Amino acid sequence: MPRLTPITEREQLTGEALLSYDSIVESRGRINGPQSMHMYVPEIAKCSIALSDVLLHGSGLSEHDVELAIINCCPGDGLCLRMGFSCRFWT
Repeated sequence: MPRLTPITEREQLTGEALLSYDSIVESRGRINGPQSMHMYVPEIAKCSIALSDVLLHGSGLSEHDVELAIINCCPGDGLCLRMGFSCRFWT
């Protein structure tokens, strides 16, 4: 089965998808691995970023506690790193 081409550039999109792209870039600065696939369904991309923003920045947890939660939720096989998540305390 052919692989999907990652959508990482604004020029790859048209119409309503541009709004989702702009929203993600405004929040993240760029489109990363997971969002590049979510952009095939722009509404999912927009919702996933909104959920991530609430969990990371609107939870009321300190930055340290957020990082601790990420470390505890990530499997030891490096899946989080492959999915585009990184924990600053690992470096």
